[in-house]
Amino acid sequence: MPLLSDDKKLISFIIKDQNVVAELTRLFPSNYYHTQFNDDKYTLTFPFTNTVTQTLTRAGVHLTGYEPIRHRFDWPKLDMKHEMFPHQRDMAAFMIDNMRCFNLSEPRTGKTLATIAAGEYLLQTRETGGVLIFTPLSCVRSVWLNALRGTLPHRVTNVVFGTKQSRLKALNHKSSWVIMNHDSIARSPDILEETKRLIIDRKINVLVIDESTELGNTETQRWQAIYELSKMVKYLWLLTGTPGGPMTVHGQALLKDDAGYVPVSRDAWRLMTMYVSHTYSAKVGTSAAGNDRKFTVKKYEPLPDASEKIEIALTPSIRVRKRDVFKSLPDEVIIPRQLDLDKSQIDMLHALDAEKVMVFDGDLVNPESAAALRMKVLQIAAGVVYGENGRHRLAINHHLESLKLLLRESPNNKVIIYACHVELVEYIADSINKMRNDDKEFYTAKYIHGGVGDKTRAAIFDQFMTDPDLNVIVAHPRTVSYGVELGVASFIIFWGAPTVGTVVWRQAIERLYSSHQTYDKPAIYQFYTTKLERKIFETITSKDADEMDIANQFIKFLKSGDSFAEVD
Repeated sequence: MPLLSDDKKLISFIIKDQNVVAELTRLFPSNYYHTQFNDDKYTLTFPFTNTVTQTLTRAGVHLTGYEPIRHRFDWPKLDMKHEMFPHQRDMAAFMIDNMRCFNLSEPRTGKTLATIAAGEYLLQTRETGGVLIFTPLSCVRSVWLNALRGTLPHRVTNVVFGTKQSRLKALNHKSSWVIMNHDSIARSPDILEETKRLIIDRKINVLVIDESTELGNTETQRWQAIYELSKMVKYLWLLTGTPGGPMTVHGQALLKDDAGYVPVSRDAWRLMTMYVSHTYSAKVGTSAAGNDRKFTVKKYEPLPDASEKIEIALTPSIRVRKRDVFKSLPDEVIIPRQLDLDKSQIDMLHALDAEKVMVFDGDLVNPESAAALRMKVLQIAAGVVYGENGRHRLAINHHLESLKLLLRESPNNKVIIYACHVELVEYIADSINKMRNDDKEFYTAKYIHGGVGDKTRAAIFDQFMTDPDLNVIVAHPRTVSYGVELGVASFIIFWGAPTVGTVVWRQAIERLYSSHQTYDKPAIYQFYTTKLERKIFETITSKDADEMDIANQFIKFLKSGDSFAEVD
């Protein structure tokens, strides 16, 4: 067991392995430590500093529980009153000692506060002049700004948002913490260069990538811009509770990778971690000579040892599981509810059956036609249709009656509804508020989708958590899938088959599970009408599926010959 000197300036520990001692001798100058040999073991004494413990960690000597942050730091309190949990202190200590690392702790385990504590410690020890955070838009204010203002009110926190001129002005504002959306620098070279200047001038040495799955693809502008910044700092902390499959992991791992394990090429990484499970031919047009232009679409699945390779790629990492630290968390309950189609929906879906032939040309599949048809089918089944003359709302009386009955079952009058089409999001919210016009004691609802601004989103999230008069949030799952605290809800409704992958699905569901959850049986309801929707729900919930898996499920359904209006 390590020993600290009374003044906490020195730390001593025993090592029996001569190879480790030799490695430490190589890493540290001889006047930096003291060695005493006795009874076939070495007692080493070092200055008790971050540099020492970080170097020891890299050499394989882990002094867990004896990191400087645990002994020389007054841990901050959330909202100035809530003590940090022990596992959050473990996270913070890990991120200090493993300077470029992943925090893969499950959603709702407190990664935000742990990161704030670690950053504040480095600010106090003057190892950094500031902390730069990249996070999804929905988390800029509702998660990070609120947490920083409530936890570190003495620090100046700045949000870089808005027009190009607004962002440039914000970057020149002196602050200890800077919060930016992932895409803030992606499409503007001027913003990227100004951010680089900020890092240099302010001596910013800490870069936080919140929800790092957003940087899974190395071919995006967002990844390339943040990659440039990641090479400029000593501390790089990537946070996500759902790292995703091999191809989503690639970009995240490459941001951190300093061991050369992860190849730069996405194709090379795919060959390391995946295999082709099946192929099909797709038509992409016709040549001038009238011949079909086609290509082969390959469906990839993870190799048996893919998880081991992913674990190596995401090293070093810390992962805290909710069930290990919150013993009273409720079990996840998924309740499918098949609803009846209204006549207009049935007629439209039958009419779309005739369009199946547009997707196929012999054995070839036209991906663009398939994607457009899939979106039409899922929109109509859920209750809306997008046409050349705009968006239209369909009669979905059974859906709305079922919703009304289910809302009345909510034990605390708080519900989240997810829908994957903007018009549907607004339609559901408007329908709930219309029900309130007819019954003054019924629920009130507000909606959030990509067209709702950052400040408005944050205000709605806060109102939902604190105001008993706001009962329902209707949202596109991508707008609330990361970091947002909505744990007061007693259940979630997914209205219609999701068009998003498993990562977004899981993150959206995690909004139910946190220390704010008081209901012992929160549930996830799946509203669907057709056989196709049920199969898509099964695809999303049974494995790590992405949008391509949903597309493939649709192709399989087309080949089955079933009508789009087919029900079980």
